[in-house]
Amino acid sequence: MRQQPDAGEQPRAPRRPTKEAIAERSPWLPAEYQVADAAAIQALVRGDATPDQQKRAVQWIVNECSGYYDISYRPGEGGDRETAFAEGKRAVGAQIVKLSKLALSRIRGEPGEQG
Repeated sequence: MRQQPDAGEQPRAPRRPTKEAIAERSPWLPAEYQVADAAAIQALVRGDATPDQQKRAVQWIVNECSGYYDISYRPGEGGDRETAFAEGKRAVGAQIVKLSKLALSRIRGEPGEQG
């Protein structure tokens, strides 16, 4: 059962239409970025990124470019193609996240803790 809002409480804003919300997150649109993101990517490519720039560049790739933490499903007409496109992007983020967390000893085949 849903509780009624208190007298002083503001009502919730109406939800945006699904089509409008989905259109803003179309997987083929360029990722949003700030100047600091572009600077971090350029420094990373040049090989002289600071530790903070390295982190920012990878976070931008995983979060904004690949949409790794977003839901890939796109409903509606043409949704199957849009979902496939979004899943392709997510696959890149998944590989980066996987390798960033993988125990190097397992890759090297070294004895030790297996997890």
